[in-house]
Amino acid sequence: MSVAACTNSPMKSLYHSSEEDEEAEESSVTAAAKFVMRHLVNLISNFPSDVNSSRTFTSLQECHDLDISATEMCKDIFDSPNLQMFVFNKSTLLTVMEMQKRDISWPIGSSTIPSSTARILVRDLTGRYSANATMIYENRQAGPTTIKRSFSHTNISENLFDSSECGVINNTINNPLPSSNDQLDKMLRHIAESSPECQLQPGEPLDVPVEMTDDVTSYLEEQVKTTAAQHEQVEINLSSEQKTDFRLTVGRERAPQYSPTTLPYTLCRQLLNQMGYLSWETRHRIHLLKKTEKLLRELKHLDMQSCRETHKFAVIYVANGQEDKHSILSNSTGSSSFEEFVCGLGWEVDLTTHEGFMGGLQKNKSNGATAPYYCTSTLEVMYHVSTRMPSETEEDRHKKLRHIGNDEIHVVWSEHYRTYRRGIIPTDFANVIIIIYPLECGLYRIQIDKKPEVPFFGPLFDGAIVSKKSLPVLIRCTAVNASRIHRLTLPHFKPFFQVRMVCLDRIVKVCRMDTTFETFTAGVYAPSLADQDYLPLAAASLETEQAVEADINDSSKSRGELSIHWSCLSIPHGYYLLCNAHVWAFVYSGILTKST
Repeated sequence: MSVAACTNSPMKSLYHSSEEDEEAEESSVTAAAKFVMRHLVNLISNFPSDVNSSRTFTSLQECHDLDISATEMCKDIFDSPNLQMFVFNKSTLLTVMEMQKRDISWPIGSSTIPSSTARILVRDLTGRYSANATMIYENRQAGPTTIKRSFSHTNISENLFDSSECGVINNTINNPLPSSNDQLDKMLRHIAESSPECQLQPGEPLDVPVEMTDDVTSYLEEQVKTTAAQHEQVEINLSSEQKTDFRLTVGRERAPQYSPTTLPYTLCRQLLNQMGYLSWETRHRIHLLKKTEKLLRELKHLDMQSCRETHKFAVIYVANGQEDKHSILSNSTGSSSFEEFVCGLGWEVDLTTHEGFMGGLQKNKSNGATAPYYCTSTLEVMYHVSTRMPSETEEDRHKKLRHIGNDEIHVVWSEHYRTYRRGIIPTDFANVIIIIYPLECGLYRIQIDKKPEVPFFGPLFDGAIVSKKSLPVLIRCTAVNASRIHRLTLPHFKPFFQVRMVCLDRIVKVCRMDTTFETFTAGVYAPSLADQDYLPLAAASLETEQAVEADINDSSKSRGELSIHWSCLSIPHGYYLLCNAHVWAFVYSGILTKST
C-alpha cells in the first residue's frame, strides 16, 4: 500500500481521533486533580464563609481601595506605583498592592498603627481570594516600660571620675578622707594610702604642701598666690563656657523614633521578600506579568467564569384540570404540598441582593422578588419556579416561558388526573422532564421522560415510588445528574474548572514576562516603571549581560567598564538594579553602568 493511501485511509483518521480524545481526557483529568487539591486547601473548613454561602470568592478587585479614581477594572490601575502582578507556578495569578491606612482596628498593645497595608489577590482554579497583611510589633506586656533618667554635666563628670572601673577612689567609703574640692589632693591621698611605697617620706601624705623656704620673700609669695587664684578663675570660667558650648559637649544618644515611609510599595517588597519570592532559588517559579490591555481583558474574562458547577432547573406547577400552556403559566400560587416540596429543594434568596449564581434571572424584580436556591462548595442550583414569576400580563407570561423553555431539565408537579405531555410547554430544550404525581396514599410516583440521546442517570427512575420526606432531595440529585449526563453529550463541553484552567494558561502564555533576575527585581522595586522603562532592558538583557561579561573578562583591561544608554530610559536618580555577584548596576539619568 502506498504512503498516500495509508495516510488517507479511514483507519488513520480513526487513529488520530482516538489520540486527540486521549489527550483531551488526560487534560481533563489533570485539571480535575488540580481543582480538587486547591479546593481542599482553600475551602475545607471554610465553607460557608462568614459572609454567606452563595459566594465562595472575594468581591474585591484591583481597583478597590487603591489610590486611583477608577471604580472598576481599567488600565489606570496599571499606572499605580503601588501595584504589581505576578504569575506563580504557571497556574496562579498574584496581585500584590499597597494601600494607605484605613479605619482598621489593630490588636491591643500595638506600639504603632501602620501607615499602609499590603493586599494580595490570588486567582486560581477555584476562584479569587484576598488577604491583607501589615507589619505589627505587638507588645505582650501589661503596660509600657519606659525608663526616664535625667543627667547633668556635673553628675556625669563626678560619676565618671568616681567610677569603680577607673580604680581611683573606689574604697573611699570604707576609709573616708577629709573633704576637699581639689581633685589632685584626693588622688595624692589615695595613692599614699593604697601604695605606701610611693610616699616621699614614710608616714607623710603626698598632699601636704611644701613649706616655703626662708629665701622666698613675702612679695613673691603674694605673687604666687595671686597667679594661682587667677589660674583657678580662668579654669572655672573655661569650664562654665565648655558646659554651654554645644561644640565641646557630647550629644546624648536617643532611641530612633518611628516615622512612616513615603516610598511607594515598601511594605509589599518586605512581604514578598519575607515570603521568599525574591530569592534566587524561587526565581524560576515566579514571573512578572505584562500590564497591557490584553491582560486586562483576560482578567475580566477570567473573573466572569464560574468557580462552581452551576445548574438551572424549571419547576412547573400543573393544577387539576390544566392541560394548556396559558393556564399553566398563569398560576401564581400552588397547593400547600407543592410549596412544601419547593421549600425542600433549596432556600429562598432575595434576587436583588443575591451574590451567587442567578440562572439568567434579573435583579430588577422583573422575574420575581425571590427564588429557591441551593449550593455547596462545588455546586450551585437556581430554580425557575413558575409560581414565583409574575404572570399578570401576556408579557409576563412570555418572559416566564422564555426562562422555563430554555431550561434543559424540567421538574413538573402535576395534580391533573391525566398524564403530562411533553408538548404542553413548547420548547426545543427540556431534554429531561421529571414528572411528580401525588398519590392518595401520601406517596409520589415518578415519571422520567427523556430524549433518546440522553444516557441513563439516577438515582430516580421511571415508575419509582417515593415518600414525601425523601422526595425533594432525590428530585434534586436526579435533576443534577440528568444535567451532568446531558452536558457530557455536547461536543464542545468543558467542566467549569477546565474552562478556568484554559483562561489561566492563556494569560500565562501571552502575558508572562521572561526576564532576568535583575529585571524582575527592578520590577518589584519600581512597579510603575517596570513596563515603561525596564522593558527595553528586558528585551536586551541577555545580550547586554553577555557583552558586559566579555568586557569584564577582557585581559587587556585592568578595569572593565561598559556604559549603555537608552534614550527612552528616564527615571529619578537613586534607583538601583541588583545584578550578579561580580557586576553591579546603577541607574542615573538614563545611564546604565556595569563594572567590576
